[in-house]
Amino acid sequence: MESKDRKPEIIAWIEPELTSCYTLAWLETDSEGYYIKTIGDRFTEHSDTEDVMLVAKYALRSLQNSFDFNEQP
Repeated sequence: MESKDRKPEIIAWIEPELTSCYTLAWLETDSEGYYIKTIGDRFTEHSDTEDVMLVAKYALRSLQNSFDFNEQP
């Protein structure tokens, strides 16, 4: 179940076990919509940077669409 107190985040699994993960970035919101808040250089220095960027692009698009829909009068 999703918690309202928890922000959406982009994570990376720790290999080879894939039993734990760490956060690359949070997806936060303000009055204009969603934005990415990164943690140091984790987001840009991840080994699969192109895949991370693609995930971020679609996550932001999806969250922004929901935000825009809910903001309509």
